[in-house]
Amino acid sequence: MSENAAILVAGGTGLRMNTGVPKQFLLLSGQPILMHTIRIFHQFDPGMTLFVTLPGSHIPYWEQLCRNHTFNIPHHIIKGGDTRFGSVKNALEQISGEGLVAIHDGVRPLVRSER
Repeated sequence: MSENAAILVAGGTGLRMNTGVPKQFLLLSGQPILMHTIRIFHQFDPGMTLFVTLPGSHIPYWEQLCRNHTFNIPHHIIKGGDTRFGSVKNALEQISGEGLVAIHDGVRPLVRSER
């Protein structure tokens, strides 16, 4: 890899928020929060490789949300680990070569896209 990458960790279950829906899937302005986070990283650098880590049981739901919202920003879905560390490790194992890697919380979409 001679390009930049971002790992967006989205393994929450919504337990602390006391909701049945994991917080990364809660709607913000009509779309799941995770979609907003992916979009801001894509806007910053459309060539950046995006990895999203999710619990294995959440992957089919995320894929359905992407279809329902016609969300087609390219990203790789990685099955997360038992912990945040494990999720990041799983995504890092998909990266080879040189480049910068950002690790960011998938439910934090309010970052600046300016360079």
